[in-house]
Amino acid sequence: MKKVLHITAAMAALVLLAAGTATAGILATETWSAPPALVDWELTHIQGPDPGGTLANGAGFGNPAGALCLDVSVPSQPPTAGTLSTDSGPFLGDFTGQTLQFDFFFDEAAFSTGDGLTLYIDNGGTGAWYYEIDLSGQAANTWATYSVNFIEDAVWTDEGTGADGFSTVAGNITEIGFRINYLDNVAGQKYGVDNMVRLLSIPEPETYAALGFALISICITFRKKITETLAQVGILKA
Repeated sequence: MKKVLHITAAMAALVLLAAGTATAGILATETWSAPPALVDWELTHIQGPDPGGTLANGAGFGNPAGALCLDVSVPSQPPTAGTLSTDSGPFLGDFTGQTLQFDFFFDEAAFSTGDGLTLYIDNGGTGAWYYEIDLSGQAANTWATYSVNFIEDAVWTDEGTGADGFSTVAGNITEIGFRINYLDNVAGQKYGVDNMVRLLSIPEPETYAALGFALISICITFRKKITETLAQVGILKA
C-alpha cells in the first residue's frame, strides 16, 4: 500500500507543479508605485506642435496609485500625438512567445471612438511594428486591462520602415512604447498607464484543467489495478 500511496502522491504533486507554472510566468513588472521614479520612460510629442503635455508618476492616481500619468494642457492644432516610450530596462529584449499586459486610463469619452492608442516596438535597425489597441469597450474615467501577444499575425502592422519582419523585431526589441493620439483642441486631457507586466505565454487554464483530470484518472486507475492484483494473490481482501 505504501507504494500505491507514493505513486498517488507523486501524481498529485505533478498536477500541482503544472498548475503552479501558470502563475510563474512574470518576467518583469512595473506599477510606478514609488514616485517620482519613471523607470526610464519618457514623453515625446509627434505629428504636430507641442501641446504642453507633461509626464509624471502620479502618486494619487493609478490602479491603485501611482501610475505613469500624462497630462495634456491644450493641443494648439491637429493633428497632435505623443509617445510614452523606453529604450532601457526590463521591457526590452526578446519578446518571442511572450505577452505584455497593462492597464490604461483616459478621461475623455470621445477618445475611445477613434484609433487613440497603439503599442509599438522597434529594434533600432530596419524594422518597426505596431498594434492597435481596441478601446471600444472602455468607458472614460475608468481603468481597463489589455493584453498583447507577440505572435506574428494580422493584428500587428509593419510601419514600412524597413525589411525586418515581425519575428526579427520582436526577438530584439530596443524600444517599446505607446502612441497616444490626443483629442483636438480639448484642454486638460489625462491619460495613464499602470501595472505593466511582461509575461511568458502560458497555456490556457483549460489546458491545465485537462492535464489535472488526466493525471488524477491515471492515479485512480493505477491504484485500482494494484489493489486488484494484491487481492488476487491474497495480500488484500477483495
